[in-house]
Amino acid sequence: MPSILFVCLANQIRSPIAAATFHAAWLAQPGLPACRVASAGTWTRSGLPLSQPALALAQAVGLDLRRFRTTSIVDVHLPAYDWIVVMEKGQLEALTIEHPHLRPRIHLLTALAGAYPSDIPDPTQVDPGTALSVLLDLQACVRQLAARLAAPHP
Repeated sequence: MPSILFVCLANQIRSPIAAATFHAAWLAQPGLPACRVASAGTWTRSGLPLSQPALALAQAVGLDLRRFRTTSIVDVHLPAYDWIVVMEKGQLEALTIEHPHLRPRIHLLTALAGAYPSDIPDPTQVDPGTALSVLLDLQACVRQLAARLAAPHP
């Protein structure tokens, strides 16, 4: 069974939305094997609920994450994942330095999806309209990634 871990800073907005979007996009493609999808944050504690602003942003992009709880990356067994997908180049660099043996599995979301390799900005650092636009772009990128990973390889 393929497995993918989405990673952001706090595991509050980007990575949970990416994981939920990927899961739905993967399931929408007939004939694929089950896929384990999870998310984690590099600077968070495990078990925290999403903040109200994060819940509102998730709802604005069509997701109900009220039952979601954060996971710290220190609580994740990274070698268990085929793909470790980060939102920012700094996260890519940090994880690669900390886990050099996993380098082939660690990817920047935009690059792995086949888009221009750029960061997915933290929605908490921009105005609400821009935050929504960022998340819609993130979802489009994640759907593209699901389609790429599902495509047969020669």
